[in-house]
Amino acid sequence: MIGDLIKVKVKTIWQGQVGIRDKYIKQANDEMKGLQIWCKGKAMEISANKVGSEIITRSEKPFRDKYSKEFHYLFYFNWKPEITKQTSLF
Repeated sequence: MIGDLIKVKVKTIWQGQVGIRDKYIKQANDEMKGLQIWCKGKAMEISANKVGSEIITRSEKPFRDKYSKEFHYLFYFNWKPEITKQTSLF
């Protein structure tokens, strides 16, 4: 399943959830791929057929990216890490 995943690194876990920018959700849906979300040396995987159903909520307002200045929403997933840094390919 590793080849069919979009790898995303986040810095913050908030109330047991991680926020992923909408562009990764769109990419996963467009390419029919799952997500591998990394945070603090641990990761979780969400298969392509579960990306939409695993979303808990979306940010109310879009955020402005500090580098590209583009606006994006954050989609939140419950943080359930399964992989540690020792097995990382990221």
